[in-house]
Amino acid sequence: AALTKDLKKFVERKHFYRVAGKDRKWGYLHYRPPSTQKSSLIAAMANFLKFDIYDLEFTDICRNSDPRNLLTSTSNKSILVIEDIDCTKLLS
Repeated sequence: AALTKDLKKFVERKHFYRVAGKDRKWGYLHYRPPSTQKSSLIAAMANFLKFDIYDLEFTDICRNSDPRNLLTSTSNKSILVIEDIDCTKLLS
């Protein structure tokens, strides 16, 4: 119920962000053990908002420009999922 309320508030404040001249962004951190329905929750959120889902896995990043390229190619109505952030490697 609290998550649904947050999602509705985010959608309803579209005009506020436009008037304030700010990008409309919002973040949630879902940290749970494997097999605890995190992906299902993300899919439900995207379905509720009618947003696309983009999946960024840091284990697949080879260059510092890779995340930037993904971010600039996403649609305005999108959820960016960052998985396995604890498995990141340092890039030089």
